[in-house]
Amino acid sequence: LPLAVLGLGKLGGGSLDYESDLDLVLVYEEIPNINTEIGTFFAKAVEIFINALSGFTRDGNLYRVDLRLRPDGKNGKTSIEKNAFFDYLKNRAAVWELLAYVKLRAVGGDLELAKSVETEARKIIYENAGNSNKIELKSETLRIRERLKAEKTRRKNEIDIKFGEGGMLDVYFAVRYLQLRDNLPDTD
Repeated sequence: LPLAVLGLGKLGGGSLDYESDLDLVLVYEEIPNINTEIGTFFAKAVEIFINALSGFTRDGNLYRVDLRLRPDGKNGKTSIEKNAFFDYLKNRAAVWELLAYVKLRAVGGDLELAKSVETEARKIIYENAGNSNKIELKSETLRIRERLKAEKTRRKNEIDIKFGEGGMLDVYFAVRYLQLRDNLPDTD
């Protein structure tokens, strides 16, 4: 099945831990001579895949699967054709999406397809970042960081090493910003 499973967030960064969710983007390649509408076929395949990953056991859910970072977010299709994905990255992806897609990694499915999609997507991401206004890139990075801080900060008078000032989220956004600004892709 020509379906690429791409990870973002902790999964894409190779740092999945307890309580992490699986941030996924699912990209397929057209299948020649198939007698069904390809988008419908892959939508059903993804539904089965997500249900298996997020299945409930006697010990709780296997994984929390998050598809919100896919193109067009919650309004987008659960999977996207490869060339449509590249087109989305080239022409419609917002700066905050480039920040998230810095961690895009091939993690499953058809790994040959997934790695080729990762390679091409990275080229597009860094090309877009290189062509973007550096002031806009910086201000959008700060805006997204502040939004997450406001949403996630737990208690006002406690030190929060993840979401608080100087915490892990500040480091995360500083690194992602510098990677995009200076064309420094992650290396494996």
